[in-house]
Amino acid sequence: MSTLLVYPYSRESCELVRYVDMTQFERIIPVSPLSFGIDGDANMVDGGPRTHVNVESDYEASLKRADAVLFVKSFPEIPRTDYEVKISSALSVGKKVYTVREVLGEKSTEFQEIEIIDEKHQCEEKFIGGDEIYEIPVPVIVVLGAGAFCDKFQLQLSLRQFFLEQGYKVSQWGSKSISTVFGFEMLPDFLFENGDSLQKIVSLNHLVYSKVIKKHADVVLIGVPGGIMQCNPYRYTEVGEMAYLISNAIKSDICLLSIYANTFSNQFIDELRQLCRYRYDYKIFGFNVASSTYTLSEFFEDEYITIPLEVVRNSIASVTGESCELFTVYEEKGRENMFNQILEKLQNNI
Repeated sequence: MSTLLVYPYSRESCELVRYVDMTQFERIIPVSPLSFGIDGDANMVDGGPRTHVNVESDYEASLKRADAVLFVKSFPEIPRTDYEVKISSALSVGKKVYTVREVLGEKSTEFQEIEIIDEKHQCEEKFIGGDEIYEIPVPVIVVLGAGAFCDKFQLQLSLRQFFLEQGYKVSQWGSKSISTVFGFEMLPDFLFENGDSLQKIVSLNHLVYSKVIKKHADVVLIGVPGGIMQCNPYRYTEVGEMAYLISNAIKSDICLLSIYANTFSNQFIDELRQLCRYRYDYKIFGFNVASSTYTLSEFFEDEYITIPLEVVRNSIASVTGESCELFTVYEEKGRENMFNQILEKLQNNI
């Protein structure tokens, strides 16, 4: 298969366009409803450099040029009926159809021909036995985020690309349901289910340890879902639960934190370092500044605003000091400098 249509294209799925070379497909056709207001280059949704891929709005016309279709969750959301109509259309003309569980929910069983890319699976390596926490025998790099839409997944993909190009075997768990499209695993379902926190911690540790041994991995990359703290003081929606569980299960050698490009200072950066150090025992090696800002609406709802790359550069330039390692995943020079520093540190620690 060479061409994949992605619907509905939004910031939730922008990585599919930028990192198509890491998938089995040669080309991506991003399609968004007219109501999304996305017209032009696909970089409109993430604020990064131009992709030279235009976002389409005519689903039926784009479908004729595609070999397969991937239906993903989006921001803003669309009605489930819209998904159902377009899935039926794709199947009727013989297209291979992929989706994620969240798109159709229980109705996914009504479409027998589609492939659920984040389908639940049993973790054979889940339990080794006992409640011992094993030390992971290879370097572990953890990617955290301040919250949603802070380019955390882009950072995970960039790290994967870098280490693979260096010739290392990478064992990786991603923070998004589309992780499998890029050849690595999602974090296991048991982390998100009701249950005993201690059992989750032990099970994740055993899973990662077993996978590393089985695959003879050289490095582990883990993307932590959700944020590290509560951003909205009026809505108790994020308390850093996943960061807490994963930090207790897996000790990191390197930790990177993606943050919003809001106005910040050296003091703010230091406070973030301390929060991660004393709440999660993660020592931040560097900060990825996202091409988005976070604010609250007049109704105290979370608002994420995509900003130009130039504004991100100015935010980085506003913070000085040797202790502040800031970069943006969208600029090759700063990104590669950070990744080479990580590689050097890990090589010197062996």
